[in-house]
Amino acid sequence: MKIKITGLITLATASFLLSFTAVSCGLSGADLIEPVTISDTQQLLEIEKMTESIKTDAATAEKTSAAVTEQSTELPTELLTELPTKLLTEPPTEPPTELPTEPPTESPTELLTEASTEPPIENQEYDSSDACRLYVDTVLQNPELPTGCEVTALDTVLRYFGFDIDKLTLFDSYMPEGCEGEYTFDEAFIGNPRTYNGYGCFAPVVVTTAVNYFNCCGYNWTAYNLSGTSLSDLFIQIDAGNPVIVWASMGLTDISWQYRWTTPAGNEAWFPSGEHCMVLTGYDLNTGVVYAADPLKGSMEYSLSQFEYIYNRMNQQAVIVCPL
Repeated sequence: MKIKITGLITLATASFLLSFTAVSCGLSGADLIEPVTISDTQQLLEIEKMTESIKTDAATAEKTSAAVTEQSTELPTELLTELPTKLLTEPPTEPPTELPTEPPTESPTELLTEASTEPPIENQEYDSSDACRLYVDTVLQNPELPTGCEVTALDTVLRYFGFDIDKLTLFDSYMPEGCEGEYTFDEAFIGNPRTYNGYGCFAPVVVTTAVNYFNCCGYNWTAYNLSGTSLSDLFIQIDAGNPVIVWASMGLTDISWQYRWTTPAGNEAWFPSGEHCMVLTGYDLNTGVVYAADPLKGSMEYSLSQFEYIYNRMNQQAVIVCPL
């Protein structure tokens, strides 16, 4: 019953609107369409239902869209708690603390074991260890060079550093030699090392021989005359890996400076009896010994105090070779 009344009211309203529209537009009754009858009530009711249904669907869709928009702009609280905390904070502005901010101020200790490239400075104090020994293969002077201990000691050191040279070639090709009375022992090897009548030479001649060999063969090495350096100060060279050619005597017996002459150039030459050259290869302050590669005897251990005494008597002559 309520539906029929609504339909009749709607129908009457529609007829009134149609008549009003016609009057407003200046239309006559002949121009009007045929009025709606009661028979059309059912159709009008259906149209009205459809209109209400569309409005309802549109309102529902609008509410659903608003809800979806709200969900898309706000994350659920439980999801926020699962996000990594580092994404919720600002990036660090300082470098990690474990990275050093300044370079180290001390040199690596392994650099202290490299071979020295400069001779020790006079009067410099050295802090060496209590003991150190280099294992050096000794080159023997006999039978080829019975008085050639100096060039043999040099050959021992060169071979220790890996140079392929023999003592005879080293003497014949690179060592200055001279006759008795013509040169000093700082200028040349005096005599013939292949005989028992040869004399010998001092540190400057060994340095010249080594430098001649390096220069001729194109090696970027050199030799240094460390004469005047105390025995204890030579130990720093052993610590650095440098065996040292030193002047002593055969069997560490005492010496006498008995050979003497004046050269034509006016230079005075002196040479001791029993002179001998060997290679200092180690020391042990705890036991009071030194180690040496002796061209006459091979690898030897000597009393530190006696070795130092003879070394001093021979005017503390010493030579090393090392890379430039």
